[in-house]
Amino acid sequence: MKNSYSQLFVIFIILSGLTFVSCKKEENEITSKAGLIPLKAGNSWSYKIYRSDIVVDTLVLTIGDYITFNGYQGFKFISGVYPFHEIFMADNDKDGNFVSMGGYSDKDTLLASSIKYKRGAVKGDSWKYDEIWVNSDGTFEKANIDVFCVNVDTTITTSVGNFKCKVYKWSPDSGADMFYDYLSENTGIIKSEHFEGTHLFSYQVLFEYNIDK
Repeated sequence: MKNSYSQLFVIFIILSGLTFVSCKKEENEITSKAGLIPLKAGNSWSYKIYRSDIVVDTLVLTIGDYITFNGYQGFKFISGVYPFHEIFMADNDKDGNFVSMGGYSDKDTLLASSIKYKRGAVKGDSWKYDEIWVNSDGTFEKANIDVFCVNVDTTITTSVGNFKCKVYKWSPDSGADMFYDYLSENTGIIKSEHFEGTHLFSYQVLFEYNIDK
């Protein structure tokens, strides 16, 4: 399956030593406007990844610095180290929608602002979104997909509490793979599920978080 920023949250990394990058680091205390995901440098979420209800891995997502790159301003997402220093950027807009901006690496740049999660979405709403993912060679690709709000009051129970969530559904490949993301306002992504057809291939659940709103 393609690595994509929207697989929730999973593929963001730290920028390191790119000679062509012209980034201006802003104050670390910059905080994004209120939204579904509280964005501030240092905020972090830890997830357990399951297959067949067995924990197979863990994932830690940390919000990095607020940067300016090629005219785009947003937060860096840190989730491991990648061979071509791939970076993804995102921010909340004035309405609290979560906006993906694409990314860049040693090999490639592909930037485009697009709303992934609408804060005010109600059940049945849908919208177009530019899904940008990075390939194993450090290059990026983009596809225009549909995102659906399928519920607004689903309760997810975790080891760190119960969360009322909006549920967003999307597919990068016309339904062969389907993702369901459960977001709780001002807390972030609580759970994400990946279906292959009708089979639940994997899911990840929040087990620890540290956020300064």
